[in-house]
Formats: sequence, C-alpha cells, structure tokens
Amino acid sequence: MEVKTSLAIVISIGTILGGLVAVDARYAKPDQVEEVITYVARVEQRLDMKINQDRANYLEERMWKFEDRHGREKAKTMDEYRRLKSERESILIRFKRNK
Repeated sequence: MEVKTSLAIVISIGTILGGLVAVDARYAKPDQVEEVITYVARVEQRLDMKINQDRANYLEERMWKFEDRHGREKAKTMDEYRRLKSERESILIRFKRNK
C-alpha cells in the first residue's frame, strides 16, 4: 500500500470515530434523563410548597383583617371568615402531609 492510501484510511477511521463520539455526547443518555426528571420533580414540589405557604399566609392576613374590622367574636360568625379559615386549614393539612 502506498503512504497516501494508508494515511487516507487512518484519517477516515479517525473522522468516523470522532463523529460517533460527537453524536454520542450530543444526546442525553437514559441515566442523565432520569437525573434531570428527578431534579425537576423536586423543584416542582418545593415550588408547590412555597405557593401553598404563601396562600396560607395570605389567607391568615385576610382573617386578621376581618378580626380587626369586626372584632374577633363577630368575625368568627361571618361566612367569609369561616371560608378563609377552612381553606387555610386544608392548605396547612396538605402542607404537613407533603413535608
């Protein structure tokens, strides 16, 4: 074989192997995909907990406003106050269950 032919074969094989390595590195492997899915699920759970905690705090603030404006005893008899209290308690129960 000639030197040029041998060199061409070596370069071709190197190019093919380099292309295969590049294709393999470009796309995610199943274990990498699983890791990302797990990470996203944890972030989503933390975000849901934060949203629920913010909602519970907002409801508690509204309940305090009712108590300030109408007095504690009268506020407890109002439908809107009871609805706020019920919703806040259900959020806190879900929050404790997911913790």
